Amino acid sequence: MEAPSLTNFRVQFYWGALQGIRAPQRPTPDCEWIVVPDAIPSIVDARTFEAAQQVFREKHWSLSNEQVLEPLRRVLKTKGELTYTLIRSEPHTLSADGYRRRFGTLTAAFKLAGYNSPRIRMAQRKKTLQTLRRELMDRLVNMFPGKVSILSRGPIRKDCLRLKNGPRVGVRVCRSKTMVIQGQVWIVRPAGLDKRLVSLVAGMNADNTALELFYVVPPIANLCQVNVSLNHKWLKSGLRLSNLSSFCEVVRTILLQCKGKAGIPMSRPKVSLSHQARASIATAQRIRWERWRVRKRQASLRIGAG
Repeated sequence: MEAPSLTNFRVQFYWGALQGIRAPQRPTPDCEWIVVPDAIPSIVDARTFEAAQQVFREKHWSLSNEQVLEPLRRVLKTKGELTYTLIRSEPHTLSADGYRRRFGTLTAAFKLAGYNSPRIRMAQRKKTLQTLRRELMDRLVNMFPGKVSILSRGPIRKDCLRLKNGPRVGVRVCRSKTMVIQGQVWIVRPAGLDKRLVSLVAGMNADNTALELFYVVPPIANLCQVNVSLNHKWLKSGLRLSNLSSFCEVVRTILLQCKGKAGIPMSRPKVSLSHQARASIATAQRIRWERWRVRKRQASLRIGAG
């Protein structure tokens, strides 16, 4: 259905042969094409050919960015918002993957269409948390060279800190918000892999641009996000860091307080048994030993008789 492409191919092959087999191919400009109308008997009539060309031109890979964004603008004008579900239900829009391949992300396509998606603020907030968390961990490693290191737990799981003598410490950066009654609180996200670890809780300032509060707390195994104020029992159970230079000392203090609860192996407790209990255990062991000797003697007799 694309006869000019065949003519173009023939011209390129001809000039390539003149330039040599190893010569790089150079596309021929449209103005230099050699077109002979009706040189080859057509398989379909002109109307069918033009209809097929129109179908090719209307395919999404042939549309410009503005033509692709126009259906999104119509949906935004009608519905007042843009979501993944609305895109799927609209027949004239691309799929979500189509917009991702063309614009990088679905949020970027929404922004070009004139819609400020809440996902933009969420993505920026998440990126800020990740940046501050990484900077805090690097700062502690630089402050305690050889004593504190970053333990990687895979490409998806969050990293944690490890002290020289082995204990691991989780790092939990908490975003700040202001409540009507409680005032300033910090949002503690679900614990995840840090539920059994002593954690360094870092609270952000009121503008959520920097860290201003540091606590070392015992393991917190919360399954959902919790708003924590300065009077919360979790923070009261830990110790506040006035300076990060005391991080290692405070961590060791908390580890001693919650030994056996933060994944630290404990020695087996010594249990004192009474004389009667020890005699009962010895009697049971002796009876079991005598039964085993009887079974062994009977098995030997059966083998000898056979």
